Amino acid sequence: MCSFSLVLFLLAFSAPLVSSANSPNIILFVIDDLGWNDTSYQGSDIQTPNIDKLAEEGIRLKQYYVQPLCSPSRSALLAGKYPYHLGLAHGVITNGHPYGLGLNETTIADHLKKGGYSTHAVGKWDLGMHKWEYTPTYRGFDTFYGYYDADEDYYTHKVGGYLDFRNNTDPVKDEDGTYSTFLFTKAIEDAINAKSDSPFFIYGAYQSVHSPLEAPDTYLEKCHSPYPNRKIFCGMMLALDEGISNITSLLQTKGLLDDTIIILTTDNGGQTALGSSNWPLRGNKATVFEGGVRGISFVWSTKLRKSNYDNNAMMHITD
Repeated sequence: MCSFSLVLFLLAFSAPLVSSANSPNIILFVIDDLGWNDTSYQGSDIQTPNIDKLAEEGIRLKQYYVQPLCSPSRSALLAGKYPYHLGLAHGVITNGHPYGLGLNETTIADHLKKGGYSTHAVGKWDLGMHKWEYTPTYRGFDTFYGYYDADEDYYTHKVGGYLDFRNNTDPVKDEDGTYSTFLFTKAIEDAINAKSDSPFFIYGAYQSVHSPLEAPDTYLEKCHSPYPNRKIFCGMMLALDEGISNITSLLQTKGLLDDTIIILTTDNGGQTALGSSNWPLRGNKATVFEGGVRGISFVWSTKLRKSNYDNNAMMHITD
């Protein structure tokens, strides 16, 4: 099964509209633990105007399904196979686990790199770290800026007492105290600014909005939920929404927006015990109820732009 069938469809659709020497750029945002009711275009109390604008101008995938946990979903997304066929359906890969996405698997980045794309991974990996061969720069990505594990502190970038933050394979030791959403937005902007004659593929796997619940005070001041966890979660969403706005604004400024496809997906349902909401779906992350496996996703491109268009065809993250 081809891991980038959706991308192929979009490329085929847009091919007559762009020069053959300039294939569309692709940005694939993966938002960690984003619940069904966590964006305002889905009816949330949290205002996400920049994500909303992309969703309202694009194609919203309303019958779109993911896996109930992050490593299974990410393996399905990057390799294009159900995680049961990848040996990764059972849980989350964390430090000390001696396995990962099989080295015989071809990733989206491998495919696109062969097609002339520059490829960049930013944010969370969570597909193996016990050997270098399992890490992003050995799996088709030219560059990587992020962390290998499943979660960590947003400011110290540590998990279990150790630093897990990399620029390619080198540890990043000088960003203690800087909020990761800011760092990952800047890394995506840097990849855009570095564009040469080749189109780019950016895998923007934000840490947000996974636990731990942490957000800068400037965003918390704009959140008024009476529930403490929801208030912090709101601040995390506002920072994320602003980051996506900064990225789309940069694309516009550089004249790249019309030649860029933007896809956004969650990796699983929201964790309701930690501020997320899947209302009105039953269940949450780590369950196979709708709240755990029915995901938010949309595709945006000026070549596909529609107004408030919902696609109700059944679709899975392997697609």
